[in-house]
Amino acid sequence: MSQKGKWVWQSLIICFFFNGILAGVLYWPFHEGLLTVNKYVQPVVSNQQLKKELPEEFSLLVSNLQELLNMLNQYGYMVLFAAIACVTLAMWIVLALVGRSRINKAIQDVKKEEPQVGKLDREPVAGVPKVDEIVDERRNLSAIQFIMLMQREGRFVDFLEEDISSYDDAQVGAAVKTLHDEWRKIFNEHVKIEHIYKEVEGTEVVVEEGFDASAIRLTGKVVGNPPFRGVIKHRGWKLVKIDLPRFVDSDQVGKKEFVLAPAEVEIQGSEESE
Repeated sequence: MSQKGKWVWQSLIICFFFNGILAGVLYWPFHEGLLTVNKYVQPVVSNQQLKKELPEEFSLLVSNLQELLNMLNQYGYMVLFAAIACVTLAMWIVLALVGRSRINKAIQDVKKEEPQVGKLDREPVAGVPKVDEIVDERRNLSAIQFIMLMQREGRFVDFLEEDISSYDDAQVGAAVKTLHDEWRKIFNEHVKIEHIYKEVEGTEVVVEEGFDASAIRLTGKVVGNPPFRGVIKHRGWKLVKIDLPRFVDSDQVGKKEFVLAPAEVEIQGSEESE
């Protein structure tokens, strides 16, 4: 149901509630007043001897009053509740119309604001990256920084991109040994890791119920539920701490390309000096 439809029924309930209280407040004194007047008028009207003794004008007044009381007893309650019903209906119509107009105005105000928001989303400023793109790039900064560190200290990217198929095994082995020492030094300086299992490989261990599936991978014949008994094939690694220097300049954030290692140009001399 729409907000306008809800308000129509809510306003009707409000009008019935408050006018019901008003009907009860008016009904009680009206009913008690009729009973009190009847209490004093009825003995006079029913006593014929007394009516003869009273002046003619007063006797006529009592008779007219009796007719009025009879009319009020017959139609008074109906008129009272009909009047309250009319007031209730009028109040409901006013409240419903006012409420619907205010709801329509609020909807129009919201619609006026929507195109402005949509325009900003559809037409980004030229050269300025979107927010979600910047967030994705910031998530990759740690990996970019690590690659830059390995390249700066150990020529990591150069080694991966170089074609080593033309070198013999001895030359590759000598180069890898040198790079291994450099990379290990860089890694141990900035990254701290530990074995998941302290025992050496080949040791028999028991994998208890509730083990961390991300830290322990089960292989072989895995049947049933833990605990399992097995042999360590790999001790595993877990990252304890990482501390990377920041090489990425703030002006690179938001760009599609990052400079991992700047190109080096050795200047031999200026053209003007020649």
